[in-house]
Amino acid sequence: MPLSTKSEARDLDADLKRCEDAAGVTIQSFDAIGRLVQFAKAALIGWPAAIRLAKEAEDEIDRLRNELQIAQEQSRSYD
Repeated sequence: MPLSTKSEARDLDADLKRCEDAAGVTIQSFDAIGRLVQFAKAALIGWPAAIRLAKEAEDEIDRLRNELQIAQEQSRSYD
């Protein structure tokens, strides 16, 4: 998997599974080291993508809360 800085849609379920799978790996063979290296490569791409997605979601929540507050204030002015 080549490292990329492009903003691409991520399969967050697959990224989460990759994290969960890597958590139980113990280094007892070269295969385990290879799997950890693959995990680290994927993490360099996946974690920033997930963080960006979470930040976008938080920004949207803030925007919607603000919209709700404005709507509630406007509604009160009609009472």
